[in-house]
Amino acid sequence: MDKSISLIELFNRFLKAQEIEEGESSAPYYSRLKDPIFSVQDIWKFMHLVSVNEYFSGKWMGQTLLFKDFRDNSPIQQETLLRIITAFLSDENLDAISSTGKGQVWYLFANAVASYCSYNRYYWISKGAMQVLDERDIDTSDPVSRSKIFQIRNGGKKVLTFEHMCPATQLIKFLLIEKQNICKNHNKFSSSSFEVLFESKIKETLESYGLVAIITKEEDKNLCGYLKTELDTALSYPLDQMLDRYEKAKIILEKTIIPVFGKMYR
Repeated sequence: MDKSISLIELFNRFLKAQEIEEGESSAPYYSRLKDPIFSVQDIWKFMHLVSVNEYFSGKWMGQTLLFKDFRDNSPIQQETLLRIITAFLSDENLDAISSTGKGQVWYLFANAVASYCSYNRYYWISKGAMQVLDERDIDTSDPVSRSKIFQIRNGGKKVLTFEHMCPATQLIKFLLIEKQNICKNHNKFSSSSFEVLFESKIKETLESYGLVAIITKEEDKNLCGYLKTELDTALSYPLDQMLDRYEKAKIILEKTIIPVFGKMYR
């Protein structure tokens, strides 16, 4: 991403391209795989897609060039974690494990889900967390190591945390529901096509809810009670559910995203 270009400017460029595309075709804006991307009319949705969709972020943020000088394998980590998560969900014992004390297998599954999200190359950030980075003159126009952010301390105490905007426990529930929905129709597909569909639907759910935000430890205290583990599923769209959770916790998000790299922290 050109350091002289703000996220809002990039979003406006996207809107113009989207407008041209809609004017030339009755079809929706398409990704590389010809899967329709939902209409993006506000910057929050643009930030969401950039954060979770590698092709989209590469096209509109110049991701390949942005990260080329940094030693980082986050996309490869996510690719392998997706296979691991899909394998867990495909295992016939998972439901029984969930209902009989969970144990180590469930821990590994839950950790894989949370880690997948943590390997996003862009994190959202709260107003309070941005102030912390600004006070320490941390340049966020270039990728910042996750370690550098996570290890910021004040009086020996960590100041910031990486918060899953959809709590991992809630995301796992969504994945299990998706698994049930897919398996209900498994007889309609060949074995090979079912495997492709299964993985693509799991990835779609992870991308819908897999946002991570940098917030302060003080802000994190506001995510208490049911906000610690749940979203309001009465709202129709994943992003609306996550933004609603932060609004209820009185956590103000900046309209920007931070490029990150390196070792994953939770």
